[in-house]
Amino acid sequence: MKRTISKITVNAGGLKGLILEGREDVAKDNKITEDGFKLTKKHPINRDLEDKLNEFRFFALNICGLITDSTPKNDKLMLIDQCDVLSLDFVQGVTGYFKIKVASRVFDTKTITLSTPKVDSSDDYEWFDEVMKMLEGLLVEVDQYEKGLKKISDEDLMISFIRHGKNKEMTMDKLNEMTPEEKVDWLIAEGAKYGCLVMQIDENYVPEDAEEVSLETNAEPLMLEMEVEEEETLSANGTIDSDATVESDHIELKIEEPILLKAKK
Repeated sequence: MKRTISKITVNAGGLKGLILEGREDVAKDNKITEDGFKLTKKHPINRDLEDKLNEFRFFALNICGLITDSTPKNDKLMLIDQCDVLSLDFVQGVTGYFKIKVASRVFDTKTITLSTPKVDSSDDYEWFDEVMKMLEGLLVEVDQYEKGLKKISDEDLMISFIRHGKNKEMTMDKLNEMTPEEKVDWLIAEGAKYGCLVMQIDENYVPEDAEEVSLETNAEPLMLEMEVEEEETLSANGTIDSDATVESDHIELKIEEPILLKAKK
């Protein structure tokens, strides 16, 4: 079924994931019809996807007039760094257009919301074709994120929390001074505040008080050799029969299933 995304909304800088909207083919009454869809993905976005979204910040600030050709380089970098993409509306193809909505920080904890108009080819915007091409790369990253092929690392998630100002007391310098255990505790606590961290149980998890010992092997069964000093055995009446012989001097031992041993406390 064909699906076309036409709007991407970024939740809490991507910490709470994305909202995807568009049109898709739907099978109904033995017919294929087109219908709208709205899908919310709550997993924090990964670094590659965030980098792709950040590429649109310059163009939003440029179209809205905050960045011009005469803006000093350091001021440009500061304005871009203090800007977050909120949403992207777009249509690809011959009748394509884009609209970028951002939040630009003016004070430490205060931002203003800026939105470009719908920009299409008739506007003769000098970077129109570049923006439209960037949308193609963004959709590739969105597809991988949506399918769970790319997930954010713990380190990137901590950096994202700090960059988006979700904890005013934490800085990168403080984070670098923390032990691995302290970082994990802090990340879990921060994630719980925003409901954006999903803890997954390791499928290979073994309880702390148990140790799994696998004796299964692809090798030949274990053979225990027994030396027989004299070739004699008991007859049916219980007497020693020196003429009888032991039919086999090997015993086969094969253990097929792993054994779970309880560790002694």
